[in-house]
Amino acid sequence: IVAVMDSGVDVTHDYLQSRMFRNERIGLSDCADDTYGCNTTACKKDLLGNGDIAPYGADENGSCPEDGANRCATNCCHGTHVAGIISALDPNASEQEMIGVCPMCQIMAIRVVEGSGIPDAAIIRGLIYVTRFETVSTGQAVRIVNASFGKFQASRAVGAMVRALKKTGDGILVVAAAGNEDTMLRAYPAAFPDAIAVSNIARTGPKHVSSNFGPWVDVA
Repeated sequence: IVAVMDSGVDVTHDYLQSRMFRNERIGLSDCADDTYGCNTTACKKDLLGNGDIAPYGADENGSCPEDGANRCATNCCHGTHVAGIISALDPNASEQEMIGVCPMCQIMAIRVVEGSGIPDAAIIRGLIYVTRFETVSTGQAVRIVNASFGKFQASRAVGAMVRALKKTGDGILVVAAAGNEDTMLRAYPAAFPDAIAVSNIARTGPKHVSSNFGPWVDVA
């Protein structure tokens, strides 16, 4: 299971329907109605959030609005896009056609986008949520948290959570985006020592024009 901590995921997408994590213990992980994951921006007393992991900004049918030349508004589509890169599986595709890099992986959606930002509190609640699932054979059910977002200000609380997840039990690894501001400034959570920072390369050169870079980046 890969937890996609992002703007939400369209669980009805043809390429993702069969790849979504489905919770067999709904509501028992301190998140209400959490069939596919948890929206940790909607916390209440004694609850980490609720199961409304539909893309942020989507209409009542779950559709994202159009945004100029783009197919849909960036924040709305981003989490679904990321989930597809990880685990998309076209039920009608041949083996030669493009699918996600880990088509055997399941996607747990953690929605952390709220308004114009991503609160540290929502990130922390999301990291707590992923620890609530275990398997008999391997321990932690979630082994990877994908965080394709970043901030230039480090939260010590988030950093402590990332470190604890990696070093406790079988370990849960946070893989995060270096960012797209074309700067050497460190973006977090990617730049935490216990996370893996991933930058974006171009097809014809060592770095995409927008990608952040520097010695703190682990993988391009």
